[in-house]
Amino acid sequence: MFSRIFWGILGIIVGFLMIYKNVSLVSFTGKNSWAEKFLGPGGTFTFYKIIGILVIVVAFLYLTGGLNNIITSIQYLWF
Repeated sequence: MFSRIFWGILGIIVGFLMIYKNVSLVSFTGKNSWAEKFLGPGGTFTFYKIIGILVIVVAFLYLTGGLNNIITSIQYLWF
């Protein structure tokens, strides 16, 4: 239980930092050519913001136990 809370809150913080500090992240990692091509000029910044939002959503689902329910539902569809 403690590890779920720890990793969930850590994921939310990392996702928030990806959104809030995306200029620093892009200057550290460089521009992403795929994102620039398909998302237009400044697409790298948009790409990192989208990834940050996804990290927050997945971390929140993990924190609340919803991710386990989703994975279990998908598993029942396949097997």
